[in-house]
Amino acid sequence: MGKPCDIHIVVNNRAGSVEHYYHFLLGLFVPVVNVVINVEKIAQVRCIYVRSCAVMDPLLAEIGCDKIVILRKDLHGLKKNERQDGVDLIELELDGLDGPRHYDHRLFNRATDYVKAKLAPAIARELQSIESSLATVGLATGGLATAGKKIAFIGRDAPDPYYLSKDAEITGSGNQRRSIANYTDAAQALGQRFTVHACAMEGSSLARQIAIFQWADIIIAQHGAGLANLIWARSGTGVIEILPPVAKEFPFRVLAEGFGIHYHKLEQQDAHGPVDIERLLQITHMI
Repeated sequence: MGKPCDIHIVVNNRAGSVEHYYHFLLGLFVPVVNVVINVEKIAQVRCIYVRSCAVMDPLLAEIGCDKIVILRKDLHGLKKNERQDGVDLIELELDGLDGPRHYDHRLFNRATDYVKAKLAPAIARELQSIESSLATVGLATGGLATAGKKIAFIGRDAPDPYYLSKDAEITGSGNQRRSIANYTDAAQALGQRFTVHACAMEGSSLARQIAIFQWADIIIAQHGAGLANLIWARSGTGVIEILPPVAKEFPFRVLAEGFGIHYHKLEQQDAHGPVDIERLLQITHMI
């Protein structure tokens, strides 16, 4: 048996902060999971040290790898200088995948297959929860809740207070930058024609987010970090990205196309304005 070792991972994400979901999921989570796949069954590897990503930490812990040790950012930086007798410390520097020119769908698929297998029971429970909630709506209204294509219509909830604190690497939240003024009206209009699960990603477990994107035939969401979850969606799924001014379609169009997801966009005139409901319905019917 070889000498025991610990792995100290430094991930160079491409932009933003890994405390925010897009950069966390594609910039840190996927690269770290690919390391876990390589070393999880190697007995000599004792620990995989990863920096804290604040409120994202429970999502990494959810995959249940006992070797992962999440360290506060300052302690993680100091760990590379620590040495234990009889234990090697391997420095591993990884490049983040959080940018369309750096997407690697082979690594995405490898990581998502692993995570979906690890979380299969939890994902199944979340899928049942979604179906049960829709059935409950149907009973309450005295008939079928919905019918036809299954639509996940992603809205925005209030952010974790951390993102508005001085401790956050980048302050601010998605609902401060963008929102849909007539989200409820749009959800109701969609619900008259399709099976609609109106939901938000804030505060959701990883298993819940995977389940939502696996469940849906069509995903509708405003431009934002939640669309990074397209890596969990089924090939052949449709996505409608609601694009406010300045936002670019390139990142999520490229991400979608790499997974065989059919990308569509609907332009929004203001970052906090209403969406054109009739046009949204037309695009949804076309998919």
